[in-house]
Amino acid sequence: MSEQEQRRIKILHVDDEPDLLVLTKSFLSREDVDFSIESATSPEEGIALLNSGKYDVVVSDYQMPVMDGLEFLQKIRGSGNMIPFIMFTGRGREEVAIEALNRGANYYLQKGTDVASMYRSLAHVIRDVVEKKRAEARLAEVEKERQIILDSVPVRIFHIDQDSNYVFVNKYLAKRYGKKPEDFKGKSTTELFPEAAESYIKSDKQILESGTPQIGLIGEIPTPEGKRYLRFDKVPVEDADGNVTGIIGFELDITDQKLAEERINHLNAVLRAIRDANELITREKDRERLLKGVCEK
Repeated sequence: MSEQEQRRIKILHVDDEPDLLVLTKSFLSREDVDFSIESATSPEEGIALLNSGKYDVVVSDYQMPVMDGLEFLQKIRGSGNMIPFIMFTGRGREEVAIEALNRGANYYLQKGTDVASMYRSLAHVIRDVVEKKRAEARLAEVEKERQIILDSVPVRIFHIDQDSNYVFVNKYLAKRYGKKPEDFKGKSTTELFPEAAESYIKSDKQILESGTPQIGLIGEIPTPEGKRYLRFDKVPVEDADGNVTGIIGFELDITDQKLAEERINHLNAVLRAIRDANELITREKDRERLLKGVCEK
């Protein structure tokens, strides 16, 4: 898609007055060369065009026969279409404006007698609502790509805010606890991990206040498979002004390593006891003291 095509804003204008449709198209085309305007003389025709084509914004009158602008808006939203919708009408009743916004309109603009000024305002509102919608779409795409990347990494990753509430976890981490990533979103550490919450929140607070990472923290967490030993690396997240706004954490399961260390420590203790008992046997000649000493060892 060329840069010009990316800039183009495709507008669907619905009004039961053909002359007004022609006038609006003429003025808006002069206001912005990137505007592409299609017209419909009824909401029914507008719905048919929406179903068959791709538009960036709908501009609609309120008072029309058969179906008014509010009903038209409700039909669009009821179908799941969240296209930006501007109510552009000569009806100045406050309750109509409120009802339009309540039903999902993005803007309510009243027609005026100063035609040039009115269409400049309409052009500004169109650009504004479309750019916001496109920015939201770009952000959603970035979030989707981020989710795909983080879910593909074989490392458990989490992001918490200043109150130790979860902003994000990747699929690999959620699966460890028998959950889905969305099960964590907005939940607190206390709610998800009540047994370990106090120590986690304490370390989180230190990071948030100092802005210093904490690497190699060891903790125990209950999971569907039983208690697991985990290593945590936590680093502060900063905004553009350098303020710490949260923490990104990386979790590594070290249960097998921890159990192996405990097994080695146990075996070393047994070997020390055997060695000490052997030494005692070689030097202790009294039978009673020998038996007592060996038992102690």
